[in-house]
Amino acid sequence: MLSRTALGYRLDLVTVPTSVTRLGIFVENRNLLGLSVRATLDNLLDYDERFARFFYDGRRTNGLLFVEDRHRRLGQVLSLTISGRI
Repeated sequence: MLSRTALGYRLDLVTVPTSVTRLGIFVENRNLLGLSVRATLDNLLDYDERFARFFYDGRRTNGLLFVEDRHRRLGQVLSLTISGRI
């Protein structure tokens, strides 16, 4: 499972992701006592999330107010999902 973030545009904001593609895997059992159980391990390669946002004075055609540059350390994420009826 691969995921990638796209550019984001608004009238007064541009968001530019600079992260690389993340890699994840999942294992699912669809009949465990009548329930579906799914375990997911995301960000296997332990990439960080980076992006920059450009804020403008009104619309993007006006001057640039400031730039937000984020760097978040995420690590690997394990999630467990259980669904169905008991």
